Amino acid sequence: MLAEAIKVAEKGEKSLDALMSIEDLTGEMLAESARELDIGIGIDRYIPDEYIDDASLKIEMYKKMKALRNDGQYAELKLEFEDRFGEMPEGVENLVDLMYLKNLISPFVLGSKVTKNTLEFTLTGEVSAGIDVKVLYGKAHEIGKFVKVLFKDAKFVIVFDLPASGGEAVASAIRLFSGLREIESD
Repeated sequence: MLAEAIKVAEKGEKSLDALMSIEDLTGEMLAESARELDIGIGIDRYIPDEYIDDASLKIEMYKKMKALRNDGQYAELKLEFEDRFGEMPEGVENLVDLMYLKNLISPFVLGSKVTKNTLEFTLTGEVSAGIDVKVLYGKAHEIGKFVKVLFKDAKFVIVFDLPASGGEAVASAIRLFSGLREIESD
């Protein structure tokens, strides 16, 4: 479906059906990412038409978000958004943050869960066994008191209390998980 929509966009077709397919696709890509991450923390996360009105450009940017793998790429993509399209609306910034977080945690996290008051990540058993516990607790402490590290069923569970802004929890999770490779035991 993605390949078909990209072909339509590249051909410059303007039929309503073609544009709806592309628009549906961008929504579908976002919904898929949200389902994979299982984060429904009540923050806007989309690219509004007022910011990028060309569906093929939206798809291009979604693909770039989906490919984010490190802090350098993350920072470069944020700069690219601003250079090409102007200051990022909050929903776009949240979307980039969530997509990066999803990519960042995928090798480490067994599952994620959102409750009314928390955002929780359960690390895999293998990752949990290889982590330097003192460093993990230190990293969590650096982030602040709304981060807890629990140990349950031989796995670490990292719990972020959701403050008024879910975006703050996401930014803190990015900070913690971007340094996760550094805290694995030797």
